[in-house]
Amino acid sequence: MATLSITDVQHCALTLVADDGAGNPTTLPAGTVTWASSNTSIVAVTPAADGMSADVAAVGPLGTAQVSVSVAVDPAQPPLTGTLDVAVGASAAATIQIVPGTPVAK
Repeated sequence: MATLSITDVQHCALTLVADDGAGNPTTLPAGTVTWASSNTSIVAVTPAADGMSADVAAVGPLGTAQVSVSVAVDPAQPPLTGTLDVAVGASAAATIQIVPGTPVAK
């Protein structure tokens, strides 16, 4: 399984690509596409209107989540599925602050 690493201020486009049983590229059959995040407090997944792509965005604390997609083609067959691990790390410092301590007697 692949892993995508993004920072807490990034998002990334995801695209579905299908392979046949021998690993050769093929056309993804038409069907109902469902995208999901295993932890919506870490990453949000926003599918495109056609379902063939989505945008994953960091939305909360640092951590990991799994993005999954399933394509239901034939009710008599199990859906085609795929997963992607997403690791959200800290972005570079953007500002600094000077925080005073508590005054004490000399």
